[in-house]
Amino acid sequence: MPLTTTIEMLRKAQEQGFAVGAFNVENMEMAQAIIGAAEELHAPVILQTTPSTVRYAGTDLYAANVAALAKKASVPVAMHLDHGDSFELCVQALRSGYTSVMIDGSKLPLEENIALTPYSALAGGRLSKHPGETSQRLEQDSYAKGKYDGAADQDAPILAQVAALAQARGVSMTEISLAWLLTKVTSPMVGMTKPSHVTGALRAVDLTLTPEECAALEAPYTPHALVGVMAQNTPSAARADHVWSIGTQRID
Repeated sequence: MPLTTTIEMLRKAQEQGFAVGAFNVENMEMAQAIIGAAEELHAPVILQTTPSTVRYAGTDLYAANVAALAKKASVPVAMHLDHGDSFELCVQALRSGYTSVMIDGSKLPLEENIALTPYSALAGGRLSKHPGETSQRLEQDSYAKGKYDGAADQDAPILAQVAALAQARGVSMTEISLAWLLTKVTSPMVGMTKPSHVTGALRAVDLTLTPEECAALEAPYTPHALVGVMAQNTPSAARADHVWSIGTQRID
């Protein structure tokens, strides 16, 4: 079967209550052994490489090797870049066929580390949908609803501006949204569940917006109230009910 994404794999694992092993591979023999063991156990598996590994052989070679083995495998296989040390390496891995990447900014100063990977780059999918469009996630993601639905009227002009520019440029709203974000930060953190999501993110890297286009996208924005994890991770909010909370929560 073709390579799968880690989000598909881990979502199923979460629903059914099992863990998924992720194993570093250095060569073809290791990849064969890991997938063979996974098949014996009838278990999905993640094969991953580190920056030092891909410097030895390159992302293209590892991705092609694992993709060929996955095609013949009887269990789901994902290909992951672990602890990617630059935005450029993450893009290179995705272009090579990796279905999952991680960027590690732990060696950077704190402010640069935080800025490196902005969370919820597409606002839970809202910045990729035209007004009136919906998706399973928009309908069922209760946490995102709690964060974004309260500001829907405030955000409507922004979505309309993104949609208008996407139509004018002949690209998707995803590409416009991420291309704008890439003018502000190094590497947005984008969830992907389909190959088309990977394609849209990669196209955004090659899309350059003019200063006038960026200004037009930013013009409708007004500051929002703090929501989500940043608003909830405070002593005053520690005892409140949260969509994502499980078990006892204590913040000293």
